[in-house]
Amino acid sequence: MKLYALLALAVAIPASNALVNRAPVPGVVSIPYSRSLSPLQRRNSFVDLSVGATYANYIVNITVGTPAQPITLSLDTGSSDTILLNKESSFCVTNAGYCPSVGYYNANKSSTYKYIASNFSSNFGFSSQGQGSGASGDVATDTFDVAGATLKNQQFDIAYGNATIAFSILGLSYASGENQYPYNNFPLSLAKSGAINLPLFSLWKNAVDSHDGQVLFGGVDTAQYTGSLLTLDTQTRTGFPAPVAFDVLLNGVALSGNSSFPAGSTGSVLHVLDCGTAYSILPNDWVQPIYDQFGVTYFTANDTAYVDCALANSPYTIDFTFGSLTIQVPIKVMVSLRSINPNICTFGIVPAGTRIALLGDNFLSSSYTVFDLSNNQISLAARNFDATTDSIIAVPSGGVKAISTSATGTTPSSTGTTTGTSATSTPTKKSSAPALSLSPATIGVAFIVVLFAFCF
Repeated sequence: MKLYALLALAVAIPASNALVNRAPVPGVVSIPYSRSLSPLQRRNSFVDLSVGATYANYIVNITVGTPAQPITLSLDTGSSDTILLNKESSFCVTNAGYCPSVGYYNANKSSTYKYIASNFSSNFGFSSQGQGSGASGDVATDTFDVAGATLKNQQFDIAYGNATIAFSILGLSYASGENQYPYNNFPLSLAKSGAINLPLFSLWKNAVDSHDGQVLFGGVDTAQYTGSLLTLDTQTRTGFPAPVAFDVLLNGVALSGNSSFPAGSTGSVLHVLDCGTAYSILPNDWVQPIYDQFGVTYFTANDTAYVDCALANSPYTIDFTFGSLTIQVPIKVMVSLRSINPNICTFGIVPAGTRIALLGDNFLSSSYTVFDLSNNQISLAARNFDATTDSIIAVPSGGVKAISTSATGTTPSSTGTTTGTSATSTPTKKSSAPALSLSPATIGVAFIVVLFAFCF
């Protein structure tokens, strides 16, 4: 994932967004989150953790050390490490007024801090420039209190030096993707502590265009999706003995269920599922028909696509097919209203080029997704946005396939189907959205906006 290179907006989570316990379900840890320009309060349940988010950052409140130091972290399925900002990090030095609002770790104030090593370094992000955000510093252990669960001697990294990350990071991906000093990261430690049965978590939003949702560790909520979960094997990249990321095969992309639409009409392509990235990266030959359809203009200089903001009012969906399952994403989710002018918006799909393709937050907004680190599986279903109750099941060691995962919720009025052929009927004619005409001055403004404000 990529986080802000610079952040002009300070974020503060109110004290009321701390820990609120719901009726416990054994073997499950529930983490609510919200995505917005300022963090919003979310419900908490079971062993529960508050989460808020800005742009693509799903932010979470925990405490670290003895006595407890409150820290805000960015939840990230695209990275593996836990990295805590320190006030001496380059980002906090540059943004001295911002860092206290999200909290930073002070080793000297914790009696349970233990030093392990120095000189850790990490880089994040998919970038056409080949360089994302990063951090460097020390490796240590301390006590983490997470939604009522205590993890003693939890290893993490402290960002003392160069750090261009705007939040501390709670990495949820495979431990094999960690930096120089491997350890049990957050999902593995939760399982080892007995709080959950296995390192598995599910992720969903409350509404396709809402800023809040839920992360459920150790379980699934069958009320939150329609049909049954489709379970896919996590793919192993060439040259690696086992999975290192949440990689799955995407079979194709279509427009509003129109099978004749040329995007992704043949073959399967490896995609990373990453909640820490706001946009999606698709193969070049899949992207171009979408751009042609909607008059999208792409600039390689800042790896950003632009479209007329009126497209957000279109009834189109972009349909992502995984075997027998199709997830329909409303086109409005792909149009960012953080505009460079009143009529021009950023578009949330860019070409992969030589990069690994990626499905980011704008795809995950329409799906119910289960990440299983133990069994190397990803399970997907269309999201049920009409759910009014919970139906939570703790997942046993055998994973999702070991339980009945048929949905208990009512059939929603939202998009999404459990077959690869049926879909809601929508127009397939050329979009009326006009192609963009961007002047050099406008391009310059766009580049600045992306660098300083847009969270990729």
